[in-house]
Amino acid sequence: MLLPLFFTGGPDWASSPLVKAIWNLGHIAFFWLLVTWLYPSQTRPTWRAWGLVTVAVLIVGALVEAAQDGLQREADWHDMLRNLAGAWLALAWQMRAEPCQPGVGRLRMWLPRALPLALVLFELALVVQVATQQVLIQQQLPVLYDFSSQQPQRYWSGNVSRDRDLAQTGSHALRINLGTEQYSGASLDNLAADWRGYERLELSLLNPSTTPLAMTLRINDRRHDRGDNAFDDRFNQRLHLEPGYNRFTIDLDQVRHAPAGREMEMNDIRRLGLFAVRLPAPRVVYLLDMSLDLP
Repeated sequence: MLLPLFFTGGPDWASSPLVKAIWNLGHIAFFWLLVTWLYPSQTRPTWRAWGLVTVAVLIVGALVEAAQDGLQREADWHDMLRNLAGAWLALAWQMRAEPCQPGVGRLRMWLPRALPLALVLFELALVVQVATQQVLIQQQLPVLYDFSSQQPQRYWSGNVSRDRDLAQTGSHALRINLGTEQYSGASLDNLAADWRGYERLELSLLNPSTTPLAMTLRINDRRHDRGDNAFDDRFNQRLHLEPGYNRFTIDLDQVRHAPAGREMEMNDIRRLGLFAVRLPAPRVVYLLDMSLDLP
């Protein structure tokens, strides 16, 4: 009954990181239930049973991930480890203490449980980490991104890195490396979604070159991501960066009314992107700050 959930339902690519993290725990639960059902009366699984189950789970897991990739669902090979954690936990929990010297039987019973328990606790810790991260993202509003973050890849997609000592600002900045492909830039995919009650978006960028740079600011909601990605269904605005420091203020009413035929769902903003188009040579730009402003 649970097997179809590997292929249908569940979070999609636009779902929040926390929803995805919680859903991933389903791999552990599924293989724990499956192995428990296959070995209902096994009192002490043999090493042969452990080996057969491990190989079978790896094969099934690989086939599932390959099938998901073919169905245009996001394959995650970390799921293989989650599958094994569930299967091994089921096998280990079927072991019973053997009659022998006091304490030795229990030691032999709990030693095989240590690894799967550690794996499960590791996965639970990842969920807690993601949940904590999402809470902090909400708490830092009206600031949209913490530039002191040592791992910007948790929030951004694109060729980005943290610049610790930008001389012009004396503070952290996000370095965005722009290439010569058709679209090059960075996208803030993990951000506070509810922008209701705010009036403006303000951001500052530094163009370290001596020549101007044309970029585009893109903002869209989750509904757009799950749609056909139409150009007129999101907010797009050209940004002209002169050499040096540049400050931009965006009226959020313009963002709200940008999609054709509807209003953007300001309580469910999904993505904010900064990109350039067909640059003749690689460039670098620094994002210095980005926040929402109240009326």
